[in-house]
Formats: sequence, C-alpha cells, structure tokens
Amino acid sequence: MGVLGNVGAAVGGVFAGLSLPGGDMTLYIAGGVGIIVLLLVLICIFVVVVVIRRINIGYIGGKQHIRVISSISVGPREKLLLVEVGTQQVLVGSTPTSIQRLHQLDEPVDASIPEATGFSSILGSLSGSSGNPALKKAGSDSRG
Repeated sequence: MGVLGNVGAAVGGVFAGLSLPGGDMTLYIAGGVGIIVLLLVLICIFVVVVVIRRINIGYIGGKQHIRVISSISVGPREKLLLVEVGTQQVLVGSTPTSIQRLHQLDEPVDASIPEATGFSSILGSLSGSSGNPALKKAGSDSRG
C-alpha cells in the first residue's frame, strides 16, 4: 500500500460512517485538498498583482526626471497638472484622449509641501474672516 493508501486508510477510519461510490476516500480527500490549494494560489497571485499596481514597481530604482508637482480636477475627466521636467515647470491640460501644454512657467513654483494641519484647524480657517458667512453665523450661535 502506498502513501496515499495509508492516508486513505487513516482518513477512511475518521469518516467510516460515510458511504461513497467506490468506497475509497483517498480520491475525494485529495481532490478537495487540491481545490483548496488551487484557490489559495489564485488568491496569492491576485494579492501580488494588486500590490504591484498600487506601489508602481516599475518606478523603483531609477531617478525620476519628470514629476507632477500639483494637480487639480477641472471636470469629471479633465485635469490641470503642474509638471516639473528637470529644472523647468510646465502647466499641462489632461483629458482622456489628449494632453496639451498650456503654459511654460518662467519662474518655478515653490514645490515644498506645507505642514499637515488637523481637521479642526482647517474648519477654523474656513469659519474665519475670509470664510463663508453662513459658517461664521453658525459658529457664533453655537458659542453662546
């Protein structure tokens, strides 16, 4: 009796009350394990593909000469992008079907990232003197 026969005998003892056509449990157990392993392999492949797409593996290792400094959506599928190529900055318009250079900046825009602020400070700045009058009124009513 081979290895599968021993496994089948051991498993058959556990499931002795079950009756299956042919009476041999080895093929049924091996088939079930095979399906589970196949599903696990497919899930692992899917996870690896999603992770690779998220972190853009293709960009690791080389120095980037082109970078997007800022972008803003101006429509459902249109964007304005401030792109830095070497030492020059270019304003680019992007749609699903085309990309056009709109302006070449003579003086570069400061690309430093501002300090992160909390939600309460952002809300406070919106209800300040330059904010929405409706927010100012609601803020003064709630303070008493």
